[in-house]
Amino acid sequence: MDPKAYVEMANVESQHWWFIGRRAVTNTFLDSMNLPPKASILEVGCGTGGNLPLLTEFGQVSAFEMNPQALIIAQERMASKCQINYGCCPEDVPFLNQRFDLICLFDVLEHIDDELQTLTQLQTILEEEGRLLITVPLHDWLFSNHDKFLHHKRRYSLNRFKDLILRSNLQIERISYFNFFLFPAAILTRIKERLFNTHTGDRLPNKLTNTILKFIFTSEKYFLKYFDLPIGLSLICSVKKK
Repeated sequence: MDPKAYVEMANVESQHWWFIGRRAVTNTFLDSMNLPPKASILEVGCGTGGNLPLLTEFGQVSAFEMNPQALIIAQERMASKCQINYGCCPEDVPFLNQRFDLICLFDVLEHIDDELQTLTQLQTILEEEGRLLITVPLHDWLFSNHDKFLHHKRRYSLNRFKDLILRSNLQIERISYFNFFLFPAAILTRIKERLFNTHTGDRLPNKLTNTILKFIFTSEKYFLKYFDLPIGLSLICSVKKK
């Protein structure tokens, strides 16, 4: 990611509707996974650490991050609550002497050139009954200046993602779209970015707009308790070893 994106993320991710909404969706999936007590959890590409407080509610958390600036912010934010090291996928994965019940990649795979080797490597530190929880952005036709700003290599389709999991010798446990209700608005925003060559970034919108969008996005957690969503801007998936 652009270094400016990390600074922007650190400044807004505790309040911004998108980050709050993704954490709400993630929390619903985590609740349904029946993790063991005191589960050993690893977040890959933790950025500035915005997801780590949520993960600590489910177990003992470690993390790694490749960007030095983001790494420092995450370490300062979590202090002694998590062990956060430098790491880079797939060639420089830390914690090789540990095994994890859950490995999380929240909007990480799209940044990595060798996504297949990354998933293969992470399996070596996954418990036999462990799982990976992954989120990715969807729809190549939505690729925009925002994706370029975030240094995305790609956006996924459902079939492409499923094929990646199959080639990684992993098995899908549950998979769903999310960011369903705001999907039409996202399409319009991406069209506007293309037409006018603009980039809205992750800046915090005004309070009223942020509150409305947060309410709409977080409401998906109630639906995901009972069924998977049929379309959306992103994908969330839990997988396990075959």
